[in-house]
Amino acid sequence: MFSTSTTDGSHTVLLSPLDNYMPRIYVILYLVFHTPDTSAAVDALQAGVEKLGSQLPFLRGSVSTSDDSRGQMAITWSPSDPPLSLHSTPSLGTNPPSYDQLKSENAPLRYFANTFPALLRPRTGNNPGAPAFAASYTPLDTAVVLGIAVHHGLSDGTGVSEIIRFFASCTSGISPPEFQSPHPDEPLLRRQLIHSALPSAPTKSLPDRLASLPEFYLLSAASLPQQVDTSAPKGNAKLFTFPLSKIEDAKGVLRIKGVEPAALTVNNILTAVIWACIVRARAARRGNTVLGNGASKMGFAVNARGIFTGTITQQPYLGNVNLFGLVEVPCTELERIGGRCLSTGTLEDLGPVIEGMYKAARRVTGEHVAEVVAMMEEVGDVRDVAPNWVRSNGADLSVTSWANMGVYESDFGERVGRPVFMRVPEFESDGLVVVLPRKREGREEKIEVVLLLCEEDLEFLEGDEVWRSWVG
Repeated sequence: MFSTSTTDGSHTVLLSPLDNYMPRIYVILYLVFHTPDTSAAVDALQAGVEKLGSQLPFLRGSVSTSDDSRGQMAITWSPSDPPLSLHSTPSLGTNPPSYDQLKSENAPLRYFANTFPALLRPRTGNNPGAPAFAASYTPLDTAVVLGIAVHHGLSDGTGVSEIIRFFASCTSGISPPEFQSPHPDEPLLRRQLIHSALPSAPTKSLPDRLASLPEFYLLSAASLPQQVDTSAPKGNAKLFTFPLSKIEDAKGVLRIKGVEPAALTVNNILTAVIWACIVRARAARRGNTVLGNGASKMGFAVNARGIFTGTITQQPYLGNVNLFGLVEVPCTELERIGGRCLSTGTLEDLGPVIEGMYKAARRVTGEHVAEVVAMMEEVGDVRDVAPNWVRSNGADLSVTSWANMGVYESDFGERVGRPVFMRVPEFESDGLVVVLPRKREGREEKIEVVLLLCEEDLEFLEGDEVWRSWVG
């Protein structure tokens, strides 16, 4: 059964097939607001989050694993769930910065340790499971840091940005038009909306369907697609900035070199440079012992909302509509490119990598999404499905772009204002790139990117002539 509802207004519903291959973690971010009256700002945010929970009651609910054999995620909510609340968290470090200091340092990640674990412990009682949503606040001298955590099974980055936008309207008191407001029982509609918007997938056996979807594989397969480097040191997170003007100049050079114009997006150029430089850094440390003559896979999220038609786009859709793009390039080729692609150089070596990303993203059509949905509905256990690249090894890379998230346009009202910074928590990983939301400030804009890599690889990049030619 996909959903159950009771006369008292309680609901339990399976999340959609596109929700169920997401990692069972939280999307966590921090918004920094500059405000002279932090107490008034916190009061406004508290009132706003309470209204958010009353308008979207499923955010007060819990995400759990269903009791069927397929391990699907379900969300449960009821009128008896407690209201959403802001939770006070400790100051940013043992010596918390002033707002002016935070601004002068460009809000480095060391100030944003993950403070959410205590707030996200599984619930017990009538509605057991992981909280769907949580929010925290940390006051500074003239600023408030708002923390937001949304279960990834419930929302992707775009869905989280819609929740933030609606949170802002609840706080400011300026209600958006109904068609710009999420449906109060949105999870109940997801499966129907997705199926009504997609073509029918062709009939295939599950092995044949998987063979047509190289972006995925089953964990129960005989062996991993690549050997995980278990000896690799844990990674660290570091924030870098890339002047938009350099990327726009590179776009002009690459266009002259004959690269497909539609492929020359800011995100594709930026990602290609980062990928090549990271593989070169890894090769410098590990040599052929891990990279060898193999290939590096770069997996990235593709927002498929644009291919849906009809009702799915009439109101904000909060669920996961992120598909995967996958590009594979020989490590030796990426290492060579990483040593040559100075921002002031000819850059033609980047062309095939950029066009490969463009072609991978273009695979995400309505027919492709229908195949993915069919796969998720046919597989014996949805937890068996995984992306077909290995992030924590010697070669592969995961890239998530929140560039179009739009959080800086979210106005929380006169007592809170708009975010000045958006940051992710500092945590250990190796092989993850997160492009943060853009501020859209013209050619003077600097694009912020978080790299989670081995410390030695980060040090290599910071001293590398090619890397330094792009950052600033």
